Amino acid sequence: MATIIYVFLEEKIRGIEGFREERKDHNGVINYYLGERELYRDMEQFHIDISDFNDPILVAVKDIVEKVHLRDWLLSASEEVCGRHSHESAIALVQMRSQAGKPKVPFCRITGKLEDVKKLHNKILKGEIGIKN
Repeated sequence: MATIIYVFLEEKIRGIEGFREERKDHNGVINYYLGERELYRDMEQFHIDISDFNDPILVAVKDIVEKVHLRDWLLSASEEVCGRHSHESAIALVQMRSQAGKPKVPFCRITGKLEDVKKLHNKILKGEIGIKN
């Protein structure tokens, strides 16, 4: 139950030093990399997956981050954190969910610009934000 952060990148990623593509097989599958870091491509948009905001890859791509999607199980939070929350461009939805037969815990999804998502997630974790419906 770890935090997953999807960092969606502008097409400008192709111009960053260290970007490369490699054909994987005869079926035309292409793998993309920034240095040694694998990039993913969904709906024609590149993204990287990280588990926290201290990942060093963020320094290399900070100027081409289009948006961020964060998903996190809030194991230390109570049901009181559930609801809609916002901070600048970031919007969060926190709902009670169970995973693999375990008791329900708050599950948080946040979308927005990188710094706004980071700040909103931090506020939710610290219990500093009220419910906004």
